[in-house]
Amino acid sequence: TVTTPGTSRKEDAWSASRGYPKSGVFHQSRLWMGGTNSLPDSLFGSVIGDFFNFDPGKARDDEGIFVTLQTSQVNDIQSMVSARKLQVYTSGAEFYCPQDVITPSNVSFETQTNYGSNKVQPKSIDGQVLFPQRDSRALILLNVVNQYQPPTSRNVGVLAPHLLNGISKMDIARGNSSSDANYVYLLNADGDVACLNYLPSENVEGYSLWQTDGTVQNITVVGKKLYLVVNRGSSQFIEVEDDTLTVDCGLPVTASQTVDLTHLIGLDNVEAVGDGAYLGEFTPSASTDLGREVTSGYAGIAYRPRVRTMSIVTGLSNGTNYGQKKRIRRGLISLYESNSVSVNGTTIPDRTLGLDVFESPRPQTGLVRVKLRGYKLEQFLDVTQVAPLGFFIRSLGVEMKV
Repeated sequence: TVTTPGTSRKEDAWSASRGYPKSGVFHQSRLWMGGTNSLPDSLFGSVIGDFFNFDPGKARDDEGIFVTLQTSQVNDIQSMVSARKLQVYTSGAEFYCPQDVITPSNVSFETQTNYGSNKVQPKSIDGQVLFPQRDSRALILLNVVNQYQPPTSRNVGVLAPHLLNGISKMDIARGNSSSDANYVYLLNADGDVACLNYLPSENVEGYSLWQTDGTVQNITVVGKKLYLVVNRGSSQFIEVEDDTLTVDCGLPVTASQTVDLTHLIGLDNVEAVGDGAYLGEFTPSASTDLGREVTSGYAGIAYRPRVRTMSIVTGLSNGTNYGQKKRIRRGLISLYESNSVSVNGTTIPDRTLGLDVFESPRPQTGLVRVKLRGYKLEQFLDVTQVAPLGFFIRSLGVEMKV
């Protein structure tokens, strides 16, 4: 080894050969970076207010910070979150810095949990943090308060593990003027999207699965809108969530009898709705004829919402009727401005106000009782639609006979 006087023997921690950080976050006026190839479990904190200067200097309070997560295993840093505390998510455990003000002299990280996380960026929601577990099939909710209270965690994915399959992206649409709930969107490896309706203050925690004719490649929330990159056949589309449409990849139709559906050529199950009435299925073309002039409507790929209860079990004087044959005498469906609703294969009749075949049905609001037949060991309520019109269910109930 040859040493040249006046030449530093230090080596840059970041370089083409050593690698560059793969995660970063702003916290307490510092830019924190971590997870290089050669230092996978080390973090770098910038100089206060100088985000591109990581020089540790003489370890003064406002100078750069270098720290390694020293445990019995190598914890590859995947992501970081700035919440009440600086939190670090690694492949083997989750850490946080208990100090209120982090300086080179007091910086330290303590283990919160040992779930391990993947490369999906965690998201803060109602003062807590959601992140996918390392195997991407569980969704963990982590709450860190301060150094005097131990962190608490639970698996919110246990409610619907069959809907979570290799989470590759996650984003959140928080409550707004039209909806007080938070929606957590989870992109699965198979191209489906799982949606968690989450409002902890009201104990609301429910999952749904979104599937379409194609595969979703990416998702992100901009403002209050969910944007999706969807691969349909040989084309990719940037689509936005719109709760006024009841079709996928749809286009509006205004004061016209034709609509340009060139983007859907080659796809099946293309449907149209005009002036509140279902117009039927069509073969997409550059000038698709809808059969009549539409004042206001839309056309796109058909989809059908579906709500299915768990197996219905009731209590009896000698136990439950789980192992007995039973019958749902009536399904009780509370609707709001809905049409073409089907319950266990029985369609609820719609009402119209005129005699014209294209007269739009009057949306139904209120409690509807549907007679059902047949004894079975397991009974469900399975609610879906026949045509893509309004679909709002407020509650479900049953009248049982054993």
